[in-house]
Amino acid sequence: MDIKKIDDGNFDKFIGKKGGRLKALKIGAAWCSPCKMLDKELPEIVLATPKVDWGIADIDESDGIRRRFSIMSVPQILFFKNGEKVGKALVGLYPKEEIVNACRKLA
Repeated sequence: MDIKKIDDGNFDKFIGKKGGRLKALKIGAAWCSPCKMLDKELPEIVLATPKVDWGIADIDESDGIRRRFSIMSVPQILFFKNGEKVGKALVGLYPKEEIVNACRKLA
């Protein structure tokens, strides 16, 4: 299981322009209780979605990402493929099964 720490400096490299793999970026904050709850579930979600590359970003450390995607609420999961945002963002605390299903549909 590999979850990369993403910030403004490595975001573009993470989402990539090629390769075709789905990238999922969980955006949260250290002070966010629902984010902490999702963080506890994330290892199981990652194991259930082997065709997805996962990253995690803190909005307080990644102002560029926050502004680029108009992040107003956390937790939030954004999906990318070939450098482009795809699918619908999952905003708020979703059940593990819904997150896995969203990943499988997009991967």
